[in-house]
Parts: sequence; structure tokens; C-alpha cells
Amino acid sequence: MSSPEEWRDIVIVGAGIAGLYCCWRLLEAGVSPDRIGFFEAADRTGGRILGATWPGDPGCKAEMGAHFLNSGHVLSNALAADLGLATEPAIVFRDHNIVHLRGCSRTRRQISRAWFRKPFDYRVSRYLQRRGIRKLLEKAVRASRRAGHERDRELRFDPPYDQLPLNEAFSRFLTDEELRLLADRLGYSFLHEQLHGNATLAWMADGLFGVRMSWPSSGMSALTDALRAAIEAHGMTIRLGHRLSRVTAGKDGNNASLEFTSPGRMRTIEAGSAVLALPPHALKQVEGLGDDDTMAALFGAVAQWPIATAAVVYPEPWWIEAGFAEGRISTDLAVGQIGIARRHGPETGSQHAALEIYTEGERSGFWRTLLRAGENGQWLGKDHAATREIHRQILKVFDGRLTRNPPLPVDAVVQDWQADPFGGAFHLWRHGSTPESAIERARDPVPGLPLSICGEAWSLQQGWIEGALQTAEQVLVGKYGLAPYGTAEAPA
Repeated sequence: MSSPEEWRDIVIVGAGIAGLYCCWRLLEAGVSPDRIGFFEAADRTGGRILGATWPGDPGCKAEMGAHFLNSGHVLSNALAADLGLATEPAIVFRDHNIVHLRGCSRTRRQISRAWFRKPFDYRVSRYLQRRGIRKLLEKAVRASRRAGHERDRELRFDPPYDQLPLNEAFSRFLTDEELRLLADRLGYSFLHEQLHGNATLAWMADGLFGVRMSWPSSGMSALTDALRAAIEAHGMTIRLGHRLSRVTAGKDGNNASLEFTSPGRMRTIEAGSAVLALPPHALKQVEGLGDDDTMAALFGAVAQWPIATAAVVYPEPWWIEAGFAEGRISTDLAVGQIGIARRHGPETGSQHAALEIYTEGERSGFWRTLLRAGENGQWLGKDHAATREIHRQILKVFDGRLTRNPPLPVDAVVQDWQADPFGGAFHLWRHGSTPESAIERARDPVPGLPLSICGEAWSLQQGWIEGALQTAEQVLVGKYGLAPYGTAEAPA
């Protein structure tokens, strides 16, 4: 500790949605900004909520990280409302949207009406192909509706799969081809992994059925931008470019000593307590945490899931002529899922428009091989190999549905979420883990150190903003005595 100014009652590390929410809630509860230190390793806030604006047209934007709010997620929707953010329904599935599998393109309507011929070349019955993801999932987990509630869309899993890895549970009820079709239609390959059966199945049901999706009208980054603005309105400064490199016990044994690396200097902060709103990959690199046995058990409980996202910009929205005006396209090609980027902000008079790409698992590695050092998350130009390859695969998906040759793309950007500091786009509980006890342990992970961990990785809503907020809320209520969000606050 080099000076009295290097003491803080509370230090928050990580300015993603969880860290921003923690700081905002503490300030709103009456905690003075002088008592809080807030540090972020990157040169921006937002974490895995990330929008990309094409430099050639400020009105042409794409989502590179989190895409949706889920109607069943209480904290996320309440936060958007309290921050004054207008939201609008997000269209995900439409009957006229394309599914492209094994070299064949069909609309969802064509699939559902395939009475006499299999839609795709899988050794799967026409009935199961026609009924789609839900029927395959029901067969895989022997799901049943609650007795007497024919319209109940909630999936129940019978028997429970506490001790059964996800891939084994699915392979018991699906053939190899059925499992492949389900993974291809779903757009996720983790069905083949040794994941926690119950936790992953519940997570899938929560995100797939009986919910509606929405997004802030001005883009997902509006959430983190609004939180940052509210934090700064309290007189709080977020110190960017400060990477947490070491954590040890403080001088008196009751505090925490946090060492940060920033360009040209090292900074050590003595803190009464700390909240580490960081993904496992970043925590593993912190000296004093990465080699701790308790933390190692936490790291081993979750799997980091690789995802690459991309946006490709065109001079005009040519896909509308091909019948694609909203929703998402799915394919087994490396582009994965294709969506239309929404334009935000003032109209610029430009006709430029963008498509968003979302691809996961092993397929995400394809795009990684096309990027050179320093190109991740950067606009690549029209002649880059990744730009040309994205365009080539998109044209394959639209094969036979175009009345003219579409224009060539003018730019593209690829974001590999497996790169530092994230290690993956989201996390899933591994087989053999005990999620509830791991979630509790994350609130007080290292004996003798006054620190807590929060983030979507340590929740039952992994991959969602809601999971990050839930774990942050548990820390705020359980460790700092704040009233639950939405009730009257008392100064901490």
C-alpha cells in the first residue's frame, strides 16, 4: 500500500454487466463513491455485451455479444425498465426463414408441411424432422406435460439426470442421426459433451420454450451504457486498462491486497472486501487465485463454451428480395446462425445493412484460423479471407432463392470469444459438479480472503444476462446487506 489513497472499503473488478450492476446498486444504496474502487482490464466497459459500429456508416450496427432479453428473466427486464430503456419484441423464428442442412435449404413452413418426403438427408423419420426441435428434445429426455394441462409448455424431465452426463442421457433415447439433427437444428453441439444433465436440460427448456425474446430498441449495449452513465453521475470513476494480476491477504490479515497492472505502472489497493466480476479464464490468470485449491474446484465445475460472432456489411439489404426480412436462419455450415443486424441511432441516408453471424463449438475455430494477430474484433476490409468466406457461405444458404447476384460485402468483423480475457462466450456446468453448492461457494471462495465472485458462469442461468445479475444480487444482499432489488434500500 503506497499511500492512503490506495485504500478502498470495496473494490469491484470487471466492468461487464455484473460488475456495473454491483457498483450501481451500491451507489444507489447510499455508499459513497470514495469508498469504492472500480477497475477494468479492457479499454471499454460492457464485457460480453458488445456492439460493433461500422466506421463507414454510424447507423450500421451489429450485436457481437449478448443478443436477447428473455421474458422469464425478472432482474434483466426490471433493470431495463428502471434504466428507462425502451424494448421491442425480438423476432427469432418465422415460417419463411431458412434452415440449411446437409446442402439443402428449406423454409420452416416447408419443413412443417413435409407430408410425403423427408426435408433433409438424415436417417430420421419424416415425422420427427417435420415436428422439429421440441419433439426431438421431448423424445431425448422422455419429457411429459403435467397431467391435465394439455397446453402447458413447461418441459419436465423424468427421470432426473443428476448423475447422468448430458451426452449419455441423449444417446439413451436418440439414435446418432437423431442427435445430430437435434444439434444441427438447435445450433449447439454441446449435446455431445459431458455436461451436467439436469442443469443443462433445464437451461435449454428455459431458453427454448414458453418464453418471448426482446431487446433494447437502441441495442443491447444500451444496458451497460446506461449503467455506466448512472455510475458516473454519482461521481464514480471506472479505471480502465487495469488488469488484476495478484490477490493476497492484507497487512492486518483481515483485508485483501489487490495488485493491478496498467500501462507503465503497478498499483496496489488495500480493500476491506472485493467483488471479482470476472469469468473463470481471467480469474485463473490472477496470482493467488489460479493456484488456490478451492478456486481450482470452482474452475473445474464449469466448461467454457467457444463461440465466434461476426458481422458482414453490404451496400444494400439484398436478402429482403429473397424473402428474409426478420428472424434467424440456421445452417450446419461454419456461419452457424444468420440474423439481420438492426440499425440503431440517427438515420444517415446510407443504404448499408449488415448480417450477423453466430457460430459455436468446433465450428467457431474455423473463423479463428482466418484471423491474424491483432485482427480479433477489428474491421477486416472487403478483401480479407474471412469477409469473402462469410459471403460465400451465406450464398450457399440462399442457393436457389436469389433472382440476381447480390452485391459483394464491403467489410466484416469477427469476434472470437475464446480469446483473452474471456475464454468462452458462456459457461455450462460439467457432469459431476454440484451447481448449487458451487454457486454458494463462489460468494466466499477463498478462506481468509474477503472476496466474492459473481458472473453468469456461477449461476443457473448461464449464458444469460440474468445469470450475471442473479449472482451479483446474491453477493450484494448476502455480503453487503442491501435489500433485494426492487425494494427500499438502506445505506450500506
